Amino acid sequence: MNTSWWLAPWSSDLSLSVVALLGGLVVGWAFFYGLLRTVRALPSSEHPVRLLALSLVMRLALLAGAGWLLLQVGGGWVQILLALAGVMLMRLLILRRSLPSTSPPTQPVSEPARSTRG
Repeated sequence: MNTSWWLAPWSSDLSLSVVALLGGLVVGWAFFYGLLRTVRALPSSEHPVRLLALSLVMRLALLAGAGWLLLQVGGGWVQILLALAGVMLMRLLILRRSLPSTSPPTQPVSEPARSTRG
């Protein structure tokens, strides 16, 4: 029996590229949201090193598994770069949403007094 029937919808380079980009976004969300949740849980954890190590192993396994799957369906270097771009784009989005915004000061900062010695 031929097992490549499920690859037929993704056989063109364009559709595989779109799937690679979307898959990179999904994997990037899972990776960096998992990191964010882990960092926020560290202060209240009884075993922070164990939590951090388990989170790292799980997130790296997810990333490696997604890369392996992309290679198995015939992704070339273009699709790998698109998936990586999706991961990095999601990193940027999660960082922008999770970091506190810094607002400019309400009053202008005065310059330090200059010395009259000279």
